[in-house]
Amino acid sequence: MAQYLEDDSGIGITTPIGVGGGSFILNKWISVTWDFPANAPPPDHFDIVVYTGTDADEENNYVFPIISVSGAERSWIKSTNSPDTTNFRAAVRAVYYKG
Repeated sequence: MAQYLEDDSGIGITTPIGVGGGSFILNKWISVTWDFPANAPPPDHFDIVVYTGTDADEENNYVFPIISVSGAERSWIKSTNSPDTTNFRAAVRAVYYKG
């Protein structure tokens, strides 16, 4: 008999049913917030990089591709089921266009 996982009342725990192997995947929520001077000209958008390690320039450490959000935003939230680490870092860059 195969094993499957059954949701246990929405509390984030699954119960193995049957015989065999199984795995548990836990989602982690990544929340990035930043401040921006109120008297500064608003940027066109912000680029956000979520990465592991210590070097925000090392693209091999990126958890996601670069994310762009509106220049009016000051936070960004996403879930991941990355098994690699629970320690993420983020870098935010204001992007302006000359016009």
